[in-house]
Order: sequence, then C-alpha cells, then structure tokens
Amino acid sequence: MLEYRPGTHNLFSDLTSLVSYIQFYSYNHFPTVAHFLCMRQCYVVLRSAMLK
Repeated sequence: MLEYRPGTHNLFSDLTSLVSYIQFYSYNHFPTVAHFLCMRQCYVVLRSAMLK
C-alpha cells in the first residue's frame, strides 16, 4: 500500500507525492468511504501546508 508521508518541509515535493498518492488511490479503488477519508485527509494536509 502506497503511503503519503509529509514532513520533508519542501512544499513542492509534498504536493507531488500527494498528487501521485491520489492518482494511485483513484486508479486502484472505487470511491468508497475510505476514498472519502483519504480525500479529507489530503485536504487537511494541503490546508496546513498553505498556512505554513
């Protein structure tokens, strides 16, 4: 299972891994509760990255 790990303190590489994580997840899973939770988690990560 591919895992998204933020914390490189490099916004661009964080966003790149985030995008590839979303793509990987979208191709391998139908939209389910887990997918919704993943997207919500991604939103939280993105928002906190913007506030830094």
